[in-house]
Amino acid sequence: MEILSTILGTWSGRLIALCLLEMLFFLFYSPQYFLSIVGRDQDAKELSGKYRSSALSIAGLVFAGITFVLANAESIPNVEPALEVLYVSVGFLICSFLIEGLTNHRYIWLMYQEIVLEYGVIGLLLGLWLLSESVAPSSARVSLAVLIIASLLRAREVVGEIEAYSNLGDKSRRQFLWDFIWRVEK
Repeated sequence: MEILSTILGTWSGRLIALCLLEMLFFLFYSPQYFLSIVGRDQDAKELSGKYRSSALSIAGLVFAGITFVLANAESIPNVEPALEVLYVSVGFLICSFLIEGLTNHRYIWLMYQEIVLEYGVIGLLLGLWLLSESVAPSSARVSLAVLIIASLLRAREVVGEIEAYSNLGDKSRRQFLWDFIWRVEK
């Protein structure tokens, strides 16, 4: 339990936990769709390529921000939480970039690519808010407002995805997982 409280005691730990929970939720919410094979779906391949290029562009911005913070770390108080979140953000964005090769196999990888891309952006905004809390507390309200708006947009997108994927098959989730595990084809 101490490990769990240590992980969830940091902003970066909470961000990673939320991302993983969302990934697991969608895997178990609609396995009929997400575990199905992509095949020759050109729209999925194009979307994956767009996610990949966006992830790389945003990762470059985050990396520049990290470099700036590290260069000025001695003059910035309490910079560690912001840096930790920015490192996690870069990690999410690089994962989104690298997942692209797997998106040709199953739809779950395309969903994971989207999720880690968006959590990378939310991590960037969270890191900027934490940094502005340290450097310029009077402007922290603006960065907090942007973070809240982005988080609300992500939450609304999750609700939309839940609605879209709610009725994608006749099999029950339990039956689909059983068939998938035992490779029963009907």
